[in-house]
Amino acid sequence: MNGKNKPRLSVITVNYNNATGLEKTIESVSSQTYDAIEFLIIDGGSKDGSKEIIEKHKAKLHYWVSEPDKGIYHAMNKGIIAATGEYCLFLNSGDVFFDQYTVENALHVIDNEDIIYGNAVKIKPHYKRLIKYSPKLTLYDFIKIEPALHHQASFIKKELFDKYGLYDESIKIIADWEFFFRTIILNRAKTKYIDQTICVFEGTGLSNSLPLGNKIRIEANLRRDSILKMHFPDYILDDYRRLDIFLSQKSVYKKILNKISYFRFRK
Repeated sequence: MNGKNKPRLSVITVNYNNATGLEKTIESVSSQTYDAIEFLIIDGGSKDGSKEIIEKHKAKLHYWVSEPDKGIYHAMNKGIIAATGEYCLFLNSGDVFFDQYTVENALHVIDNEDIIYGNAVKIKPHYKRLIKYSPKLTLYDFIKIEPALHHQASFIKKELFDKYGLYDESIKIIADWEFFFRTIILNRAKTKYIDQTICVFEGTGLSNSLPLGNKIRIEANLRRDSILKMHFPDYILDDYRRLDIFLSQKSVYKKILNKISYFRFRK
């Protein structure tokens, strides 16, 4: 792939009072071997020194702003509007690419797909987990508890936002889920899965904190269910939910059996 044919990637980082994580993300994006990247930072008017870090690295940035916003999806939409790349990828402050070759390897196999996605590593204080998404996304992936996709692992064609609209800012926490549902399930956006780890992200946001996290997750699930019911009858959704419960129980059972070494399932 020569330079003229390389799709331009807009990496959009949203930040609010996470100076340490922001610097880590800047270093990761700046280390990429892919040379057709523009880097945008949307800061929500942080007071912890984030703005000073942005100014220190401003030579590496194509666009940045530090001002109050109306929440994470409003900030992400501001980034989309400012972006000029053919594809967008969102790395929140603290998130990083898997290694310096990540973008180069991922976009080397691009063939004008609407969304290209790979795997992700999720880190919490006491564990690290590799998330491998479904190679062919279906309605089931959007009904099950585990997210169908994370935006940190997805290269999204900017034209999709022009055609189907930006993130719905009235939806808290799951507006990225709704966007993927709207484009992939309802409008059959062309996707491509690559068996490559794209990012490492922290599972320490509001939805992962207790007890506030539980309240947010309950509200998010209710909103998700209401969106699903607008497009699909209950009997279809119920069948998929029963399947999710069955597979979840099987997975838990498998882990228990493996742990106590009574029996091991074959892959």
